[in-house]
Amino acid sequence: MSNRELGRWQQHKHIGDYGWGIILCVIILCCVGMWAVYYACLHDLKVIDPVRTTMMQCL
Repeated sequence: MSNRELGRWQQHKHIGDYGWGIILCVIILCCVGMWAVYYACLHDLKVIDPVRTTMMQCL
């Protein structure tokens, strides 16, 4: 790495520089997805424990 690239990396090393809007959207989408899995398992007669199934999917 050149000094110029290294300096650019050190400038953007702060935690406030990350795209928190994108991270928040991804977390919301994951929550909606887990809710959809739980709701689908809740109405499936073959699934005994929808909470366990949802947790396994989350992992």
